[in-house]
Amino acid sequence: MLHQNNFPTKERGFTLVELLMVVALIGIISALAIPNFISSQRAARAATAISSLRLIHSSESSYNSAKGSYESLETLGAAGFLDDPSLRSGSKEGYSFVLSLSDNNGKFEVSATPLLVPSASQYFFIDTSGVIRAETGSAADVSSTPIN
Repeated sequence: MLHQNNFPTKERGFTLVELLMVVALIGIISALAIPNFISSQRAARAATAISSLRLIHSSESSYNSAKGSYESLETLGAAGFLDDPSLRSGSKEGYSFVLSLSDNNGKFEVSATPLLVPSASQYFFIDTSGVIRAETGSAADVSSTPIN
């Protein structure tokens, strides 16, 4: 015995072709949106790294004016010259910050290295001069291209 459906043809739901078209459209939109999103994230992290380097330089300069020397990030924080707890610990927004002090000439250097390292990552560097330098794909240093 055949059982007949009581639903009109128009109310049966979506066809397989319609569902495949929606899935394909979502795939196309994702393929366009995800790279832009990742690029925006990378740019935002780089901007945060640059502003963090400026903050570290400003904190070191203020500390040097008040105390006559340059100090570690932890010491700057403990003395009230660096208020950002993330920077005091040496990392912020996907970047690691390493401060090197020179005992010989009373100078400092700070390098900002991305924690996730795709080949297009930007590395940053600042020293006592206050000039921020950048390098793509490898560590920045005093010979890298200035960005300000």
